[in-house]
Amino acid sequence: MQNEPTLRDILDRLNEYIEKLEGHIQEQIKFNQQFEERFAKSDERFAQLEERFAQFTQMFETSQKASDRVANLAFTVVTASAAVVVLAPAVKALADYFTR
Repeated sequence: MQNEPTLRDILDRLNEYIEKLEGHIQEQIKFNQQFEERFAKSDERFAQLEERFAQFTQMFETSQKASDRVANLAFTVVTASAAVVVLAPAVKALADYFTR
């Protein structure tokens, strides 16, 4: 019977467990707060990346439109050059005909 814990021993041990548990709970609360802070920062960074991506997309679309205009202009120049090459002999023949 002497090895049996007294009520006081049981209560002291329970108190130790409760203190340890409270410590673990406080650590978990601290960890959760840090996680929430990091998550908020990540969310902020994600919003910034979304904004930068939208700007990049807009710049790309503007660049694409400019590129399309340049391609159209180049096509026009090539077509006009081809017309000059094709029509040059006919114009020369007409000029020769009227200058005789």
